[in-house]
Amino acid sequence: MIKSIASTVLTRIAVMALTFVVVVLNTNYIGATGQGTVALISLGILLQVAINNFVGGTAVVYLATRVSPGQLMPPALIWTLLSAVLFYFLLPALDVVPTEYVYDVVWLGVIQSLFTFQQQLLLGKRRIHGYNISLMTQMASLLIAVAYGYIALGNRDASAYVDGLYVSFWVTLLVSIFINRRDIQAFSFSDFFAVLGRLLRHGFFGQTSNVIQLLINRMLYVILDQFTGRAQVGLFSVGMQVNEAALAPSKSMATVQFSEISASRKREQSLHITLNMLKVSCYITALALLVLCVIPNGVFQWVFGDEIDGLNGVILRLAPGMFALSVSGILAHHFSGTGRFYVNTLGSVLALVVVLTGGYLYIPEGGITAAAWALSAAFSLQALFLLIMFMVMDKPNAKDLNFKVDLSVFRQHSDQ
Repeated sequence: MIKSIASTVLTRIAVMALTFVVVVLNTNYIGATGQGTVALISLGILLQVAINNFVGGTAVVYLATRVSPGQLMPPALIWTLLSAVLFYFLLPALDVVPTEYVYDVVWLGVIQSLFTFQQQLLLGKRRIHGYNISLMTQMASLLIAVAYGYIALGNRDASAYVDGLYVSFWVTLLVSIFINRRDIQAFSFSDFFAVLGRLLRHGFFGQTSNVIQLLINRMLYVILDQFTGRAQVGLFSVGMQVNEAALAPSKSMATVQFSEISASRKREQSLHITLNMLKVSCYITALALLVLCVIPNGVFQWVFGDEIDGLNGVILRLAPGMFALSVSGILAHHFSGTGRFYVNTLGSVLALVVVLTGGYLYIPEGGITAAAWALSAAFSLQALFLLIMFMVMDKPNAKDLNFKVDLSVFRQHSDQ
């Protein structure tokens, strides 16, 4: 497992670095307002993928070792098409995405849903190396395509980013299909409705939690756009991207943790993995956030452009929430990997209530500062809830509740 974790951490760091360069290109070529438009477009795509993932998401990881992968594909494919039709009519009513990009968002959502299913299948099979290749392909191709649009073609508009997404998504889909080619050859409609039922049953609570989590992470973009303007959305989204870089190691461990626990039938083994990953996640995230918080605002302006002013303050206010995410991320993957998706859903609902209440009450006057504090408060409450549920439901051994990390846990499980 240590090899999988190391590989995934390196991949996440590389992906975050590529994402960072893309954000730098955005802010320098299309400014804070353009970055705000890009953030809303990305939100629209993620919402569609989230709807699709009620069938093609975390349930695929859980069932990949329990159902033939070939049988999982037909329900996921049909659901992708149905959710795209639904979203095509739903998206204009949501008023989240700029009107001129609605059509693109729907198509991009379809393509991302298709390769997301392939990635979930790789996780379920514990083929971490293939999963990492897919992630790297997505961001590397996006960077190349966006840079070509901004620099070579001279396109100084958010449409250059959308064109880059088309290139990136198609390339990633083709690469993911190639990696999963053996499973795709086993494509079968056998027991279609039974498999669909299992996907929906296992996916409902898990994906309900993910949809709510997405709203927690990104709903403030919409509220900021309504009350403070698109440029503030751009500034806040850059702050989120920078702070999320500190979570790259934690997310990497959570990915491997989810894959291992989903395939495991041993409670004590799963508990041991979670506790030690939780400790390492907290240590690394705290150190990374500390480094980010001491970077002067002038450095951020030099990197992202003069329009990105006040980023240091946003990062400082988001930091407590990002640390809380390093806790809740590990615990949420523990509950998902053990099939208790409803716990994550309850925690996400609590956090969403805080975000919406804080957002609509305080953003009209407090602006981006209020948005950052509201998000940190929501993430902190969520982490506290999941920690309490973990202690009550799993009852970890008292001797394991210390600051010491048992590194042997990372060597005890085989890589696939």
